[in-house]
Amino acid sequence: MLLPMEASALENRSDSSPPVSRLQRGLSATSIAILILLAGGGAAFSSGEVLIGVPSFGFVVLASFAALFTWTSGVTGLSGFLIPVLTIVLASAVPAGSSLLLFSGRPLFVIALAGLVLSVVARAAVPPKTVLLPAFFAVYAFVAFQSQTRVGPDGDEPQYLMVAQSILQDHDLA
Repeated sequence: MLLPMEASALENRSDSSPPVSRLQRGLSATSIAILILLAGGGAAFSSGEVLIGVPSFGFVVLASFAALFTWTSGVTGLSGFLIPVLTIVLASAVPAGSSLLLFSGRPLFVIALAGLVLSVVARAAVPPKTVLLPAFFAVYAFVAFQSQTRVGPDGDEPQYLMVAQSILQDHDLA
């Protein structure tokens, strides 16, 4: 049960959130742009030092659009997404830090994509539900294609592929 004083305090309270500062929005937008640029450029460990690649013009344009989208969405708090970037700096200081470069290159796109998803949610733009399954299928197909072209068949898979090819072409198992 609320006392009359508490009830009046609740009525006078406004539900408007505090204004978002330009600095917070700028840090969020900058962090997404940095992640995309580092993902596009990549990094390598050679002769005890970390080498950071230069992204192509397409990645610069993509980073600019992503930063603009993040800025206009008003989302804040994405500067923490730069923690993987700090591992690259740490990798340059630690002699055996090459394993820290796991957080460089293409995996940074995933973190940037998470920030862009948060920006979409902040805009209150909800995609139709019919897009969910095709989007998951597209991501799964892309990842599966990338892993198969880089790794190739291993284990029992080559044997199964030879048997399947024999069945399709010769209609037998030999």
